[in-house]
Amino acid sequence: MRKKVLLICAMLAALTLAATLRPVYAPYIERWDWVTPVFEGTDDYFGTSVIAYKAGTTATLMVKLFNDLSSKAPFKVKVHMSWATENVTSTEKEIQPGQWYTFQVAISIPDTTVASNLVLHSFRIYVEYVVSSVVYWITPIPSGSNFAVYSADQADYQNLKKEYDSWRDSYAPGGLMAFFGMTAKAREMWTKAAVESYLGRESYRIASFSDAKTHYQTALNQTKEAISTDVDKSASFEDALVGLVDAGKNFLSMQGYAYIIFSIGFLFMGIGAMIYLIRRSRPPATA
Repeated sequence: MRKKVLLICAMLAALTLAATLRPVYAPYIERWDWVTPVFEGTDDYFGTSVIAYKAGTTATLMVKLFNDLSSKAPFKVKVHMSWATENVTSTEKEIQPGQWYTFQVAISIPDTTVASNLVLHSFRIYVEYVVSSVVYWITPIPSGSNFAVYSADQADYQNLKKEYDSWRDSYAPGGLMAFFGMTAKAREMWTKAAVESYLGRESYRIASFSDAKTHYQTALNQTKEAISTDVDKSASFEDALVGLVDAGKNFLSMQGYAYIIFSIGFLFMGIGAMIYLIRRSRPPATA
């Protein structure tokens, strides 16, 4: 019984001491974000979502804090990157009670010989503040293990892929050409671009980043050329068809309603002839 009483007294003493050492309320991190990365999303090589910065650039981390203490206190943010031996520390800022402040931490991204572009890196975010000469740390400590350092080829690949996907997904044959689909020449280039994009993704997946970049540059160029060719052909076809319709209208106005049936037949004959010429211009199928 005596041992139980002593144990309870010891626990109460420990709780009382802890209460006197720490403030009643504690500051906290509302949010943190890596801003302006060169790429953010699923990476085909790593097979997961990443935050990526190009080697030789500067990564920016934003950390928003709230001072929930009853008095003002000095705060600073420290970031530890897995490739570094020292933390990167922000400028110290005194925050008034009940106030927010957003810290900005600039982190220099080293060359890929220091921080490999073939593996993902981890990071931890620490927030330090001082109350009555006692140093405290905000918990929990945010961290991550999906930080990527890109080589120039990786960064270029992601930019080219994004642009290619935007052109490919945004274009569809429009106007009157929508009835007949993309022209034969445009369709040929469109297909070649699709093949190049596939080869680019496969090259990137096996870490052949230079080849991946080259394939996607070719895919982007061919897609733009296919769209330009299709638009030009579509415009020519539509101009010709409008001219044909105008000719039919003039014919009707000159000949009167007695020739309406003949005029309609003439119009459809013209359209049929144009469709025949378009199809005839397509390259023959190969075995």
